[in-house]
Amino acid sequence: MKVENDCSLSGNSGGTGILYVDGGSLTMTGNSEWKGMVFVTGDGSFEASKGTPNID
Repeated sequence: MKVENDCSLSGNSGGTGILYVDGGSLTMTGNSEWKGMVFVTGDGSFEASKGTPNID
């Protein structure tokens, strides 16, 4: 999945596969989970907080 700009996963949300965040920030909170590879490019950033977010 390709996302341009910011991406937020919260609560019990998540997905499987390749997550590509182009030019934005990825924020994971709650019990969100992503199973696969994650890329954040450009001036973006990654933040995981408030709960137990997980990347497998």
